[in-house]
Amino acid sequence: MDFGDQMVEADGASFEQVMAEVVSKSGSHDPNAVRLAAVGSALMEGAAETQAGDSSSPSDSVSPSKVYAAAVAALEGTLTSSTQSASTLITSQIPLLEIMRLAIPFVSPALFTATFPVLNRILKAVVASADSTPVDPKTASGGTTANALLRQVCRTSTWAIQFGVSNSSASGNERKMRESVLHLLRGTILPLFDDKRAKVRRAAHGAALEILKNMQTTQGGNPFIADYIVEYSSEIITSTLAATKKKRKKPQEEELYKHMIQTIHLLHFLESAMPILSPKLRIKAGQDVIKLVLMATVGSSGSAATAANWSPNHQQQRILLANAALSAILVAVEESSDEHDTAATTDDQHRLMNEFSSRVLASLLSNNGGRPSLTNKTSSADSSMTVVNAATGGDCKILYSHIITAACVRLISSKDNDTRDRGFKLLPLSVTAVLNNIVDDQSNTVSEAVVTACASDLSRIIRSCFPTFIANSQPDAIQGCIDTINRLQIDHRFRSTWQATLQPLATLLVTTKDNVTDHETGLSFVRNPINGLVHLRSEVNDEQSRKAIEEAVVTVVQGIGLESFWGLVSLTQDDQTGTQKTPNGGKHNNYSFVRSV
Repeated sequence: MDFGDQMVEADGASFEQVMAEVVSKSGSHDPNAVRLAAVGSALMEGAAETQAGDSSSPSDSVSPSKVYAAAVAALEGTLTSSTQSASTLITSQIPLLEIMRLAIPFVSPALFTATFPVLNRILKAVVASADSTPVDPKTASGGTTANALLRQVCRTSTWAIQFGVSNSSASGNERKMRESVLHLLRGTILPLFDDKRAKVRRAAHGAALEILKNMQTTQGGNPFIADYIVEYSSEIITSTLAATKKKRKKPQEEELYKHMIQTIHLLHFLESAMPILSPKLRIKAGQDVIKLVLMATVGSSGSAATAANWSPNHQQQRILLANAALSAILVAVEESSDEHDTAATTDDQHRLMNEFSSRVLASLLSNNGGRPSLTNKTSSADSSMTVVNAATGGDCKILYSHIITAACVRLISSKDNDTRDRGFKLLPLSVTAVLNNIVDDQSNTVSEAVVTACASDLSRIIRSCFPTFIANSQPDAIQGCIDTINRLQIDHRFRSTWQATLQPLATLLVTTKDNVTDHETGLSFVRNPINGLVHLRSEVNDEQSRKAIEEAVVTVVQGIGLESFWGLVSLTQDDQTGTQKTPNGGKHNNYSFVRSV
């Protein structure tokens, strides 16, 4: 069943019923609906008159092909009119485009194929002329602007492209028809990806996404449109990467700015498109996007292969570019529910996605220790660092942490032993990177949003990865990983975040004990970390830190049981570590809080 048949059956209505619904809106309060009804009525009457004089069309019902042909001819006429204002032209072009869109699924494949070159030329001409004569807002009404016109072009082009693809095999020249479809895509929808108006950009992105979704269903064996869009994306990204490396004066600076904005808009589309693309195309697009991530976050100390020649004037765009690229990569790496469907995803596709995720994880972990560097040396004599926007910089750290977590979970959750082993090796580094993203190295400050997000990622890693890691690793590897995480989390650099970050540590200790088969071995793994957590309270005096430690200890006690806890913790400490003098010269135990727990 081709795409047109699917649309007709989904609506469950004939062309006459569709047009009757359009014409019935002539009394509407919506001026757009009134104009559409008037144009639809005129086209139907004209087609009926033509059909009445045509002996080859004796049917009483109006032929959708004749209505479609009349709409195409009328639209072409508006492009050559020199007597009407831009506002008047757009007022007539929008309803004509909508009638064409409604008629396309009902048009005979032969007529549609024969007229497709004309349709192609007209739609591209409408896009090209949309902004050539600006509309006076005082005379425009009911959304009759270039903005509305371009959005309507996107809707009509979407149907034309999909119907063209569904009929390409019956066209007699499938290759030529597919080339025509791609020319229409490149001339109408793709140029609007970068339109200065947000509504137009969203319409273009939505049109391309709808095409990809339907091609996934109807043309899954040969997704040539998806291939083309990914190639188009690669061209844009490659141009931007090249522009960032050039030494620039003012004209080149403006050129780079345009490249960056164009790429940011493209990345917003790719973020939505990644789940629709096949694993092979998702990887192809992701390989280009990860280059952008490294280019934008590598900082001034990056390698020659990734370092960019940044200007302080582009710092904000750089961060926006990094965030957009990271968002797209996160969607590509995150394992979707569709991937669990063995009918939809083959073992080979799983392997490709796991290999890609492994490369992404290794790339991010090797980039400044798994932390995005969003600063760049200025040209000042003291080489001071450019200050970045805290909010957008925080977003970048959150996305970095999310990607590291998603990739780590994907690898360790794999059924393939080699893939899991790669995940096990990168697990300590992944946890370290997530923690290190919490604290800003320059200002030694923390963002509440970053702390919350990273703490959530830590909990996810512990919950999703550690049971498998413990069940498949040697004791030395388990102990080493736990000690590394414990050392880092109780570091006083993270003291202001302990309320959020000590809970994942407590969960880790409980998870370790629960997932080690031998009870005594499990307790031995967590003995030193638990004592270290208890001892940590004696090192702090502020109420907030003490409360965070006490809550973590409560979690441990509830998780491993009171008897096991008492067997692990020693409350006998010397004066230097466990007790302190009271004002009257006596002693009190800093570990007395454990008894109340």
